[in-house]
Amino acid sequence: MRKRTAPYRDRGTRRAAASRKRRLPGNHPRSARRRGERPHGSGRTQRELFDQLLSESCRGLTWNLIDKAEFHDACHRARAAGALDPLDALFARIVDDDPAYLYH
Repeated sequence: MRKRTAPYRDRGTRRAAASRKRRLPGNHPRSARRRGERPHGSGRTQRELFDQLLSESCRGLTWNLIDKAEFHDACHRARAAGALDPLDALFARIVDDDPAYLYH
């Protein structure tokens, strides 16, 4: 029987698994969990969800009227502090009558 080499033995150990986890980029969702934070969702996914929800009532959103930082700030305040006023004001500016999807 052949003797196993050190790299083969090291692949399955806990220390090797821990070192693989440490190599994740800082913005990776698991990195956020390790720091005790909740990972942030995808802004594109949130925009799609809002577009689909409003399309069912024949309305849409004009996303180019706001910038990314403003949208993320309003979402963060709503999630973290429960302050819905910035998000309400943001949607009041960008809701229009042109839906992104047509449901018939």
